[in-house]
Amino acid sequence: NTVRSMFYDVTGTKWANVVGAVSMGIQHVVSDPIAVSQFGSGVGTVDVTTSVGIIKPRRIIITYGTNNASWTVDSFITEYKKAAKAISEAYPYADIIINAIPPVDKVRDYPNITMQQIDAFNAALAEMCAQEGYKFLNSAEAMKDETTGFAKKDFTISDGIHLSKNG
Repeated sequence: NTVRSMFYDVTGTKWANVVGAVSMGIQHVVSDPIAVSQFGSGVGTVDVTTSVGIIKPRRIIITYGTNNASWTVDSFITEYKKAAKAISEAYPYADIIINAIPPVDKVRDYPNITMQQIDAFNAALAEMCAQEGYKFLNSAEAMKDETTGFAKKDFTISDGIHLSKNG
C-alpha cells in the first residue's frame, strides 16, 4: 500500500516523500538490507533508516502490518518497537506518527488476512503509541464501512487487500 501511494502520487512528489518496497513488512525496516527506497534524485536504493536520514522529514508516517497478518500481536509489536526506534534514531528531529493498518474488503484474494487480526494489530499499535510516546493515526476507522466493519466500497482494488486510489 505504501508503494501504491507513490503510483497514485498522493503526496504530489512521487518517491521524494514515500519510502517503501513491494511486499515489505515491519521486520524489513531493521533487519533486511534488501528493503529499499527509490529516489528520483539519483541516490539509488537504500534501506528505510538511511532513507529517513537522507530525506530529513519533519513528520514520518509509518504504515506497516498487512504483510504481517499471519504473526501474533506480540511478535508484531515487538518488531514494530524496534523499527520505530531505528527510524527515530535515523533522524531524531522528526515527529513519528504510527498509522493504522488499512481495512480489507469482505471478499479478498487472501482470506488469511482477516479484519479481526488487523483490528487486533491496530488496537495494539494504539496502546504501543501511548506507552512509547508516538502519535497514532487511526485512519482505518475512516476507511471502514460502518455496517460491515470492512473497507468501504471501492476502497480496495480487485484483490480486496490493496488500496485503490479512492482508498
